[in-house]
Amino acid sequence: MPNEPSPESIARAARLRKQIDQLTNTGAPSDQPKAREEKRPMSPREFIERKMRELDGKK
Repeated sequence: MPNEPSPESIARAARLRKQIDQLTNTGAPSDQPKAREEKRPMSPREFIERKMRELDGKK
């Protein structure tokens, strides 16, 4: 096996990385944070904690 990768394999790896980025970051450029991370659904624990804070605030 050669010590250094061939230029074809380097180019193919770059294409695959770009394609993976496009698939994982749908609708968002690769240099910006993912939108789905910001708007992820609340976990059951987060929901319960929020409800408890709301109920405590009403007293």
